[in-house]
Amino acid sequence: MPAACAICDGCATRLDGRRDRRPQQRTPKPRRSFCEEKQRKLVRRTDVDALIDQIVGIVVTHLSGMAARCSNDLVVRRKIDAVVYQIRKEIANACLDEADKRSEPPRDAYRLHV
Repeated sequence: MPAACAICDGCATRLDGRRDRRPQQRTPKPRRSFCEEKQRKLVRRTDVDALIDQIVGIVVTHLSGMAARCSNDLVVRRKIDAVVYQIRKEIANACLDEADKRSEPPRDAYRLHV
């Protein structure tokens, strides 16, 4: 019987680079990114920034349209819009504070006053 060989749980590849031919008896495979993380592959900063921009765009779009989706009463809509604006200011200021902690260039001109 051959000696046991270490196998990556994510992609069933043995450490010597050959594919494991034995049937898999494990739970469902983790995402491929898990295996890439083990191999210490880096993700491009521009890709991450683009993903964050996309997610933030979706959140802002849905927050901005929330008042119209919640009520036909203009008074209620204005109250919802005010809360959404307050939330957006708090998120922006939290991001600016974090950028300040990480020594990003100062952006005091963009600071929103809560």
